Amino acid sequence: MVNPKSRNGAEADIDSGLARLRADGIEVEILHSEGPEETEAVIRQSHKNLDLVIVGGGDGTISSTARVLKECQLALAILPLGTANDLARSLGIVDLEQAFDVIIGNHRQLIDLGVVNGHYFFNVANMGLGVKVTEAQDSEIKKRWGVLSYLRAFFIALRRTQKFRVNLALDEERCQMRSIQLAVGNGRYYGGKHHLTEGIFNASAQRIEVETKPRLQIHADGEPVAETPATFSVIPRALEVLVPRNSEELLSRKERGQ
Repeated sequence: MVNPKSRNGAEADIDSGLARLRADGIEVEILHSEGPEETEAVIRQSHKNLDLVIVGGGDGTISSTARVLKECQLALAILPLGTANDLARSLGIVDLEQAFDVIIGNHRQLIDLGVVNGHYFFNVANMGLGVKVTEAQDSEIKKRWGVLSYLRAFFIALRRTQKFRVNLALDEERCQMRSIQLAVGNGRYYGGKHHLTEGIFNASAQRIEVETKPRLQIHADGEPVAETPATFSVIPRALEVLVPRNSEELLSRKERGQ
C-alpha cells in the first residue's frame, strides 16, 4: 500500500526495492490507495491470502491501518515515506533502503497500540498546539520544506493557540492545570526528541482520562479522530511489526541516553 500524497510517496524510487523483494522470493501485490477506507476494504477482502502488509507513507497513513491489521491478525512492514516518520524511527528504521532490508530479514516484534475513545494509534495523540501545527501545514509545504515545515507551522500555530483548562485522571491520581498543549504518547518520538524543561509536566499511566474546557479536537498520529472528553489506554503487544534484528538493543540504548 503506497500513499501517493505522502512527502516522498510520489517520487520515491521504490522499484529497485520491490525488485529485491521479488528476487528474494517474496510475492508482492501493489495498491496505490487514495484513502484509509479504500486501504481497509482491500486488506479485509484479501487478508486470508496475505502474510503481511507493507505500508508506504507517513505516520497518519500507517496509523490508519492499525485497526484492520489487528482485527485480521496481519503483520505490518513500514516504508518511511512521510515527513517525520516517528513510528519508523521508534522501530529503528531510518530510510527506505533499510526498510527493504528489514522486510527481507523478516524479524518480527510485537508492539503496543494506544487507544483514544475507541480509535487506535501507534505514536501520539495530542490536543491544543499540536493540532494547530498540523492544521497550519499543507502537503505542498511539507514536500518543499520537509521536517523544517514543522518549525514554520509551529510559529504560525503559536500565535493562534490559547491556554485551556485540563482535568486529568492518571490511573488513580488526579490533577488540574492550564496548558496550551497536551500529548499522550505510546511511541518514543513526537516530531523529534525533547528534553524536559521547566514548565513541562510529564507522567506515565496505563489509563488516562482527559477533560478540557473548552472541548478540544484530538489528533492521533497527525489525523483528527475524536474530541475531549477522552479516555486513553494501551493494548500491550497488540500488533506484529517487522523491525531490524538489533532494534531492541538499539532502542534500549537510546532510552538510556547512550
